Amino acid sequence: FESTTLTVLNLLGEWIPDNPGRILDLGCGPGRMTLPLAHRFPNAEVIGCDISEKMLALARGREAPSNVRWVKGDGLLIPIADTSVSFAFEVVVFQHNEPHVCAALTAEVARTLEPGGVFMFQTIENVDFDDWGHLAPEVPAAWATSAGLEVIGTTRGVIYSDWLWTIAQKP
Repeated sequence: FESTTLTVLNLLGEWIPDNPGRILDLGCGPGRMTLPLAHRFPNAEVIGCDISEKMLALARGREAPSNVRWVKGDGLLIPIADTSVSFAFEVVVFQHNEPHVCAALTAEVARTLEPGGVFMFQTIENVDFDDWGHLAPEVPAAWATSAGLEVIGTTRGVIYSDWLWTIAQKP
């Protein structure tokens, strides 16, 4: 995981604003991204949010700086105030959810973003899912625009060739 984590952290770092006030790791798991970001941005509050109490227990069991907070949430109702997050991201969360759920997750993250805040999310491009069909590359951008965000970038081929990263910003 270490080289993959470093690669993702470097990619995220390209889009995290200078001096973020609050960073949200949606689907944080055991905190593989949350903790390094907390060290990299010691003046930011870094929040790891996960649906799994087991994952949060693992995260809480790791040594963490004082700027880390762990919260339980399914992403559809994130226990964070409106317009309070500078940068939010997810990795390997959306690919496990149906498109309508991803659209709802995007809308909920958009609610938490401050003006100028950025949401970076990863999906699998051009894949056919047995249960709900084909995910075309324009679909993630539509989730963002439907949530009131402006797509400011996309990146392909980081980690896996079929991973699509969409970067969206709240006006």
